[in-house]
Amino acid sequence: MWSVLVLAPAAVLAWAALLGLLLREAPRTAWPVALAGSAALLVAGAAVATWKYPSWEALLLLVGAPGIAVGVTAGHPVRMLDPKWRMPEDDVTPELEAEADRYAFRAVLTVAVSVVLLMITFGW
Repeated sequence: MWSVLVLAPAAVLAWAALLGLLLREAPRTAWPVALAGSAALLVAGAAVATWKYPSWEALLLLVGAPGIAVGVTAGHPVRMLDPKWRMPEDDVTPELEAEADRYAFRAVLTVAVSVVLLMITFGW
């Protein structure tokens, strides 16, 4: 069984790493999207943790999401962002868009597998 004393520091470290990497690599025009998405996931994770504790859903939102984003992109989570958010329109190529789609698909697939494994482990 896990506790808030483990979950809170793990969530802070995971999100700090993700946001540090995102904000370092992404242009300032992409920052609002990255920060808004991160804030929404953090609020959702905190709400789930408050509503249902202990909760695999909170674990996935608070620790899993940033871990997956960093993991599937090999430490460069900006790769998942749409190229139009991270570079001038003239520099966007179909290859860059396809690459971003592949990383996003890997992240979605990893989340789906994580949900199944967490449900098997912790139950509904």
